[in-house]
Amino acid sequence: IGTRGMVASHMKFIAAIAATTLIIFTTPAKAVEYKGICYFNNTSMQCTVRQNPYTMTMIWADGIVEIYSYQGDGTFVDKRRGIWRRDPNNERYMVHKNGNRIGFYEF
Repeated sequence: IGTRGMVASHMKFIAAIAATTLIIFTTPAKAVEYKGICYFNNTSMQCTVRQNPYTMTMIWADGIVEIYSYQGDGTFVDKRRGIWRRDPNNERYMVHKNGNRIGFYEF
C-alpha cells in the first residue's frame, strides 16, 4: 500500500471510531422497571422502582415519588441533598446518616 492508501485507511479507521463514539454517547440510557414492596424505616407499601445508570426512582402506591441520583460507589443523593449509602448488612436497603432506611423487594 502506498502512502495515499495508508492515509485513506487511517482516515476510514478514525471515521469509524468517531461514528462509534457518537453512537455510544447519544444512545439514551434505558430505564428498567421493577414492581414490589418499598420500605421506609418500618413502613412498607407496594411500589414501582425505575432505574437507569444515572437515577433510581421510587414510585410509592400512595403517590409519593422519590428520585435518587447515582453518585458512584453505591452512593445516591436525593432531591434534598441527602446522601444514601448501601446498607452493609442488607444490600436491599440504603441508609441515611440520620438513621433512615429505604429498601425494595421485587415481587
